[in-house]
Amino acid sequence: MSVATDNRDQSRQRPQDYYVLRFICTGLAFFCFGLFGLLFRLFVYPPLLLLRRDPGQPLARRLISGFFRTFVETLRLTGVLTLHIDRPENLRTPGALIVANHPSLLDVVILIGLIPDACCIVNESLWSNALMKGPLNAAGYIPNGDPAQTFDAAQRYLKEGSPVVIFPEGTRTERGSRPVFGRSAANLSVRGGAL
Repeated sequence: MSVATDNRDQSRQRPQDYYVLRFICTGLAFFCFGLFGLLFRLFVYPPLLLLRRDPGQPLARRLISGFFRTFVETLRLTGVLTLHIDRPENLRTPGALIVANHPSLLDVVILIGLIPDACCIVNESLWSNALMKGPLNAAGYIPNGDPAQTFDAAQRYLKEGSPVVIFPEGTRTERGSRPVFGRSAANLSVRGGAL
């Protein structure tokens, strides 16, 4: 009888233990995410500046994509995240416009991890973040501040065959609210010749 009681006590503790472990793993993962931004800014970005802009971008994008892919896989293996993706190869079509909603901070991380050569339209406020500015510039990501410049840059990347990731809401989706989409994705699709 005491053995059964001990087992019940242990089974009651497991969900709480799992929550604590998951919380620790999440904290460590996001610490590593920030550390990657800092190390990229200090050690990878300066050598990329020595290259002309275009040759540095594919390398920077692949480094960022590789880190994001590793980050997501770490979250998955530690139980922080459950992820199932159907036909990820469709995301790698040259010149594809990838239009996504944005309910969490991980959306862009998951997508860029799946698409090594993607260009991404990013919230302009991230360019003032010291840890993010270097990787964003090195990869040639596009700030969403000026609509005309954003459209021209995205159109150029699409014509060059780079997949472009856009979140037409312009920011994260508020929980419980209906998403409001801008016209940028539709304009790019029609006028930019996106697939």
